[in-house]
Amino acid sequence: HVMVHIGDHRDPPSPRAASLPRELLEALAPGDILSHLCTGRQGGVLDAAGRPVPELLAARERGVVLDSALGRLNFSFRAARALLDQGIVPDTISSDMTGRGRGLIVYSLAECMSKFLALGFSLPQVVRMTTANSAAALGMSGALGSLAVGREADLSILRLVPGRWEFRDSLDDTLSGDQALAPVATVRAG
Repeated sequence: HVMVHIGDHRDPPSPRAASLPRELLEALAPGDILSHLCTGRQGGVLDAAGRPVPELLAARERGVVLDSALGRLNFSFRAARALLDQGIVPDTISSDMTGRGRGLIVYSLAECMSKFLALGFSLPQVVRMTTANSAAALGMSGALGSLAVGREADLSILRLVPGRWEFRDSLDDTLSGDQALAPVATVRAG
């Protein structure tokens, strides 16, 4: 399987930025992963009218995994909302954590999960997208992504914190939420 990254952050964008994702989507096979589904930059999966390109819908039907990969440069609340409003939901939530992004916008996976809560997803949906769905995308459902008798326990214990939270995306747009996830403890190989 392969994972492909879309979204062009260069200024000006590459002349191929608009057509390359469509070509990549046509080439992806079941189980391959499209990363940065919700990019708001050129080279994303929305056409000029804000509709998903047909190649995205076909790839979804074929079983291509759609990953949010928030990252420092390729996550937009507007793009996420446009996709969600048209029935396109990421299979997985991931951070795309980098050294530069960690202190600027991608503070933690819990922060990324909280952004999806603010977009209207339920806590069970967000947890499933981050754990079981991610394990399945990696072909590791037998070892990761859920608790089972006899399985090694790797746990992240999170607390749902009510309040007034403001989240920022890669284009400096904001979204308010009334809850966020905060890390409490980690159990490794329990």
